[in-house]
Amino acid sequence: MSLYKKTIIVVGVTFICLIALLYTTSRIMLLRSFTELEKQDVTLDVLRTQSAITDVIGKLNSEAGDWARWDDTYNFMEDQNEEYIEVNLPDTTYTGLGLNLTLYIDTKGRIVYGKNFDLAKEEEAPLPAGLDQFLSDNTMLWNFTGTEDSAKGIILLPEGPIMFASRPILTSTGEGPVRGALIMGRNLDSLEISRLAEITHINLNVERLDSPQLSADFFNAQANLSDQSPVFVQPLSEGTVCGYSLLKDINGNPILALRINLARNIYQQGREAIRYFLLSLLLFSAVFGAVALLLLGRMVLSRLARLSKSFGAISSNSDHAMRLPVSGCDELSQLADSANRMLESLEQSHLRLRDNEERYRTLTENTYDLICEISAGGQYLYVSPNYRDVLGYEPQELLNKSMGDTIHPDDRDAVLERLKKLKFSAFKHIVYRKICKNGEIRCFESTGRSYLTTAGETRIVFVSRDITGRQKYQETIWRQAFHDSLTGLPNRMLFKDRLSHALVHAKRNKQMLAVIFLDLDRFKLINDTLGHEIGDHLLKSVALRLQKCVREEDTISRLGGDEFTLLLPEISKSESAAKVAQKIIEEILQPFCIGEYELYISTSIGIALYPSDGEDAETLLKNADTAMYLAKERGRNNYQFYTPALNKKTIERMTMENELRRAIERQEFVLHYQPKVNIKTGKIIGVEALVRWQHPVRGLIPPSDFIPTAEETGMIVPLGEWILRTACAQNKAWQDAGFEPLTISVNLSGRQFELQNLSVVIKRILKETGLAPFWLELEITESTAMQNADYTIETLHKLKEMGVQFSIDDFGTGYSSLSQLRRFPVDKLKIDKSFVLDIGTGHDNEIIASSVIVLGKSLKLGLIAGGVETEEQLNFLKKHQCIEMQGFLFSKPLAADDFSDLLRQKNISRASCS
Repeated sequence: MSLYKKTIIVVGVTFICLIALLYTTSRIMLLRSFTELEKQDVTLDVLRTQSAITDVIGKLNSEAGDWARWDDTYNFMEDQNEEYIEVNLPDTTYTGLGLNLTLYIDTKGRIVYGKNFDLAKEEEAPLPAGLDQFLSDNTMLWNFTGTEDSAKGIILLPEGPIMFASRPILTSTGEGPVRGALIMGRNLDSLEISRLAEITHINLNVERLDSPQLSADFFNAQANLSDQSPVFVQPLSEGTVCGYSLLKDINGNPILALRINLARNIYQQGREAIRYFLLSLLLFSAVFGAVALLLLGRMVLSRLARLSKSFGAISSNSDHAMRLPVSGCDELSQLADSANRMLESLEQSHLRLRDNEERYRTLTENTYDLICEISAGGQYLYVSPNYRDVLGYEPQELLNKSMGDTIHPDDRDAVLERLKKLKFSAFKHIVYRKICKNGEIRCFESTGRSYLTTAGETRIVFVSRDITGRQKYQETIWRQAFHDSLTGLPNRMLFKDRLSHALVHAKRNKQMLAVIFLDLDRFKLINDTLGHEIGDHLLKSVALRLQKCVREEDTISRLGGDEFTLLLPEISKSESAAKVAQKIIEEILQPFCIGEYELYISTSIGIALYPSDGEDAETLLKNADTAMYLAKERGRNNYQFYTPALNKKTIERMTMENELRRAIERQEFVLHYQPKVNIKTGKIIGVEALVRWQHPVRGLIPPSDFIPTAEETGMIVPLGEWILRTACAQNKAWQDAGFEPLTISVNLSGRQFELQNLSVVIKRILKETGLAPFWLELEITESTAMQNADYTIETLHKLKEMGVQFSIDDFGTGYSSLSQLRRFPVDKLKIDKSFVLDIGTGHDNEIIASSVIVLGKSLKLGLIAGGVETEEQLNFLKKHQCIEMQGFLFSKPLAADDFSDLLRQKNISRASCS
């Protein structure tokens, strides 16, 4: 079928559908508009009829007002003169005013005069029977209290509805008192309805709502009437439309139905107008369509046929140099011109395509990357020449062979699987290994993309780059990034990664795992004394021993320094972690032979379990670290499991550390002084300086609460230096004040030996304070002396040469041998207060105390007993020839000023010493 015929059919069908649509739409919309206009017209007529009834009632009200404000009427209500009736109310008055009813009511509601007049028969009729109910007490018809009161409206009597007006009877000047009411009424009967219809030129009808003969259309209208919709319009037929409304009595109750009947002139006129409109539209459309088809055929379709013929010639000849004929300046000419430009562009593209083919062939054959084209089945269809240089294959050797033949067997399945997916998409890169012709294995990174040929076949282009060197370099970088350079163990980053994966696995399979945190005890001492090279060799040896203690699937990591962590996945109970920890402790205790040294160390271990001690890597590491610190606090060389209570302890420890630092900065520490007494003479022979912390909130804190934290954190060094300086300065001040010179004792911490050049510090402090060295006695514990005996002895000898005295504090509690003790330049031994406190508690305890005294004397050293608090202890020590004592029995530690007062006494009371 030709385009011309198709166009005629399409235009014709479109025209018919348009006309049908216009007809239906206009009929519905226009008729609806005319119907709505008709409804508005009927509503206005109903309202006009109601207004006519209202006008009648208004005239009655005006007439009643005139009669009620008449002096003769006012006097009639007083004297009831019959002459007033004869003169003023003859029958002609009723016919002239159109009245049916007049009533004169006194103030008590009694009818003074009443007359009902039948206007149709022009004769008097009996008063309506139902009138009494409207004249009862307090009715609004007559019971007026004000001069301006009135009542008007419609009341429904058994005889029929009546329109009325009632006004109070006053003087002609409108003054009272009110002598009653004058009621005038007109029946709303057929005569009155006819009169109203004549006035309004409307066919109307009024029916009682309580009438059993009320017509059906009135019932239907009553259901659709309300205060919001006072008028209801309903067509009865094609020629008649009715309007309905309700008339209410003086109490607002509907009593009458008003209906008007009108001819449907607007509706009929509307139908005629629509019919004429559609006929005109149909005629116009037919003429327009015919003219449009004629013009379309001449101006468009014929030219399209010529363009189609020209396109066919170009297509059959495949001649891109041919051009379409162009005529006119409209869209068709623009189309032809655009087609000519497209043909010109195609011609240029064809030329560029030949150039690009030559360029891409040159690039492919001269790039170092391997380029190939393979079929959907994986056979080589094209191979670039550099396959010869990289893999050793001639391109012709690989054509029509499977790509999998040159791929390493371990990678072959994965690469071929990706090839299948390439039929639907492209991939950015895939890394795999190829086998060279000489058997060498090299690593390649390839990208690929599929395309469809004109025959619908899938082809895949592969570009591969040799990354063998880069891969080796990346492996080296990766190992350096995730492994400790010294021990070769996983570092913190790799450990946390493995721990995170193990947590996911444990959560999925509801299994337990353990994180072990271990720290080498006193490793810093070895590092500082023997050098970092020895320390590094020791760390390597520790790493090797740790690997012997765990399973293959466990992870050992070095976090840094002398800290190691272990990950034990898939354990069934906590005892499994405990066994590994104990095995590590025993293994580390074995001696390490590093060069010429035989080193002994121990380790403190903390254990945290998933899920009871944490559900993420950071929490488990933190809790294991906390448990490790507990192991150190409990004497080192042991393992401890994490418990929730440790968190509270850790927080308290951190709080203590922070407050200690601030206390040193704010100088919150004070020294108290406790005398040392010779019990034979009662004299004070020395004094010990004891530090106290004057906390701004907690008050005075004893040293046992903060010294351990200060030692652990290293803050004991600045604090100890302050104690030394303050004690020396105070002793010098007492000497300058004239007191007898005394030796002042200051306790030294083992950390002070480790972390500072003690001999240099003490020499500087003595010089600054001016105190002679022999008035300073330094107290060190047995454990401090034995930590690094050679270094301690060397330091003590330097200080001894300066004149400083030394005593061993807490003597008898350590594990030093007599031979070791003789090497130290010590002047005096201080018996530990724990032995003194046991005196009097049992025979065995006293034997221990006396043995310690004998041991001290055998070393030919001075003796002093600390912590003496009772007379029994005093007598026992005195009996065993220990005459120098210190304790609360003589004096508690005192502030500097209070100790000055004690010094003024020269000696302690003999009563305390006897």
